[in-house]
Amino acid sequence: MKVVSVIGLGRVGKAVSFLLTHSSEPLLLNLIDPWLNLGAFEDLSHAHVDSQVIRNDHDLLPHSEIIFHCAGPEVPPGASRLAVRDRSYELTEKIFSNLSFGNNEPLVIVLSNPVDLITHHTLKITGLPPERVLGTGTLLDTRRFNILSERSLGLKRGSVDAVLLGEHGQSCVLWGAGSRVSGELIGEVVEPSELTRLLEETKRQAAYIKKHQGATYYGVARCAVDLMRMHNGPGVKKSIASVLCPKRIGQALEIERPVCLSLPVELGKGKLTVKETQFEGVDLENLRRSAHVLLHAAGGG
Repeated sequence: MKVVSVIGLGRVGKAVSFLLTHSSEPLLLNLIDPWLNLGAFEDLSHAHVDSQVIRNDHDLLPHSEIIFHCAGPEVPPGASRLAVRDRSYELTEKIFSNLSFGNNEPLVIVLSNPVDLITHHTLKITGLPPERVLGTGTLLDTRRFNILSERSLGLKRGSVDAVLLGEHGQSCVLWGAGSRVSGELIGEVVEPSELTRLLEETKRQAAYIKKHQGATYYGVARCAVDLMRMHNGPGVKKSIASVLCPKRIGQALEIERPVCLSLPVELGKGKLTVKETQFEGVDLENLRRSAHVLLHAAGGG
């Protein structure tokens, strides 16, 4: 059985664990949470009819093929994701600092906020290769933007194929050269003022969801599981993920130290590849601005 560990069984971790019931193969699902709700554990066990679900097996954790890092404090209402940086750093260190992976190199998918900073912190602490640690990043922002755009433009689902990059959250940016509506460049179809409005509405989606259901969890959980499936799939697919910025792109963004941010990637056949994309003009300026927000927010992490 493939060993998959989910760290943190709050609402996000439970959503990820439930989505894994649709795995194409039986799993040994290891749920890691010191305050694990035993009722939730039993409920998830009943949902995983073809898999085995165990709890808090820390010895098995470093032998996992996939690790979902969902542990972290909730972002206070009205606050930026960056507000929980220090507590998330500490928790990530507590989880990973004493793990020895040996020859095993699991794929670690980070959902914890602020996701870009925690992706980089996880990469540093685990010592895993950069291609083995990624965050959900702006994949969620991208899906939110596309759905809002299709509603606003009166188009059917799948008509808008826009891409948001940079920081997950308030400084995410639209990649104009990589975004299309019905096959045409988005800037040739949608007015700049409307694109600005849709981007700002996208950034407000998290607050809107939290107002009505307390937290966001379904969307980001689906993004994480989709990244896992693309990574392990037989073909190669294009996506977006928070990854260590390659040197050449970092130079163009005027980044003086390592940082994780969302960029175009290719996933498949057990591999992650960051596309050596050349950003130009306004796209480059916007992405540079977002990258520097992350650099400033990283502090000593």
